[in-house]
Amino acid sequence: MSAPLGVAPERIWLAVEAVDMRLGIDGLSARIQASLGRSPCDGTAYAFTNRRRSRLKLLVWDGTGVWLSQRRLHRGYFTWPSASDPVFALTAAQWRWLISGVDWQRRDAKIEKLTLELAYLRRMKFGVKSESLVAAERDLFDETLAADLAACEARLDEQRQAAEMGPHLPPAEKPKRERAGRQPLPEQLPRVEHLHEPESCTCGQCGQALVRIGEDVTEKLSIVPAEFFVERHLYPKYACRPCETLTAAPAVASVIDGGLAAPALLAWVMVIWAYRSNALGSNPPIVVFDYQPGRGGKYVVEFLGHWQGALMVDEFAGYVAAEDM
Repeated sequence: MSAPLGVAPERIWLAVEAVDMRLGIDGLSARIQASLGRSPCDGTAYAFTNRRRSRLKLLVWDGTGVWLSQRRLHRGYFTWPSASDPVFALTAAQWRWLISGVDWQRRDAKIEKLTLELAYLRRMKFGVKSESLVAAERDLFDETLAADLAACEARLDEQRQAAEMGPHLPPAEKPKRERAGRQPLPEQLPRVEHLHEPESCTCGQCGQALVRIGEDVTEKLSIVPAEFFVERHLYPKYACRPCETLTAAPAVASVIDGGLAAPALLAWVMVIWAYRSNALGSNPPIVVFDYQPGRGGKYVVEFLGHWQGALMVDEFAGYVAAEDM
């Protein structure tokens, strides 16, 4: 992705706040007008990113219409700057630097690394060690070394040019790293607590009274039909001070080991198909299966035709072709 045709470098604007990447031309155009107070048809290119900084969309007016392009990084993320203003302008060099996924905060380290690498390659080519090689070895060595030198010099020049533009950008804001492992259940859901006390509050070893020292908590997602809530299971932990014995109630067995779903939710999922199979109206139910010989977006457009409405789909890229229908 390079600077859009017909758009001057100073007319590329970056939206600081993350947006929903499911938004298309209409959604992003509305956001430009409502949040940024600008017109999407003013000849300016607007760039947007998601919260993870892994996807980027560019909305451009070319004089006759608006087109939308996007880029996704499979490794790393776009180094997105933070600023007090909702948007700020980028030059062509800054734009190329940004979409390449390069972190401008580390530009000095990259330049130093490339400089050392270039010096090493030059020593290998012109130093004393190269003279000790036999003719056949030297010819084979020179073929690859010349290409390595040229590539290293080109990369170093590119980094130096980008570094000259770097100070004009605000400091970058790294995306928050998501918590590893299973994510917690939403805080806005109501909690229904279940307290699991041990059978006895006296020590099974010495008979002394137990003292509560803490608790373990597990959470499972449950449901009252059409209403979700979280079952909160608390297991108080008790200790015997004289003999230091720990006591707690045994954990309640789960239907699915380590799963988030409570028995009520699993039961609801198992029987919901029966509800959906009932007659919900006077019209006959409709089930459509359409076979196509390929996976291109044109088949999606041909099948949907002029239909308009809300369409729920997965991540299959072919649906992008129907985004503007």
